[in-house]
Amino acid sequence: MDKPGTIAGKGIREDNSTERVKMGVDRMSNRQVARNATIVMIGIFISRVLGLVRERAVAQVFGRTLETDAYFAAFAIPDLMYYLLVGGALSAAFIPVFTSYLAKDDEETAWHVASTFITVTVLLLLAFTIFGEIFAAKLAPLVAYDYSGSQLALLVRLMRIVFPAVLFTALAGLEMGVLNSYQHFTAPAVGPILYNLGIILGAYALGPRMGIYGMALGLVAGAFSNFAIQLPTMLKFSRAYRPNLD
Repeated sequence: MDKPGTIAGKGIREDNSTERVKMGVDRMSNRQVARNATIVMIGIFISRVLGLVRERAVAQVFGRTLETDAYFAAFAIPDLMYYLLVGGALSAAFIPVFTSYLAKDDEETAWHVASTFITVTVLLLLAFTIFGEIFAAKLAPLVAYDYSGSQLALLVRLMRIVFPAVLFTALAGLEMGVLNSYQHFTAPAVGPILYNLGIILGAYALGPRMGIYGMALGLVAGAFSNFAIQLPTMLKFSRAYRPNLD
């Protein structure tokens, strides 16, 4: 019979060591999952609370007026643009495919797919944003056929402010999808918080001086902040990105 110190005894010790390493990895993995879940839950909770504060800010500073009606109507077409170009395609097509390649350790193919999707999406978003800025006066009656005079003019101006905000929101959604695929959740969780803070500050700080335009500008600032806070981390992971239309 082999004694400890022989090849068989060494094999037993190595097997035990391997099991301990696996258990340690599993514990680390569980801790990481718990940490990520906590980050996401805290981010959602704070964002929801700020969402309530945002609604209160709108009611407290502006109330229910023709201006606020125009403000909310200004989102109709930009939001449709977002859901058509990014919302459905991002969750139903791009992210599952991108994540599956990462799971197979095929990062090169993952970023080839991502490069094509991001390039096409950004070009379409820019085209629609420019189209919206130029033809806002033609698009406004499609969402508010009963508007006329000064209220219609207000809607047109607000739409021209809101279109870039939707561009930044869409880009932030792309960043969030990619970062979540890499199991990075901190920046995507902070982004919506900054978005809500931008609207709240726009309402309280700019609203009394600039009216509804102040809140619209706060919205743009919040959307840009949502995009910008994720950008540094996104750049670290996206070194393999190459603009292409393949």
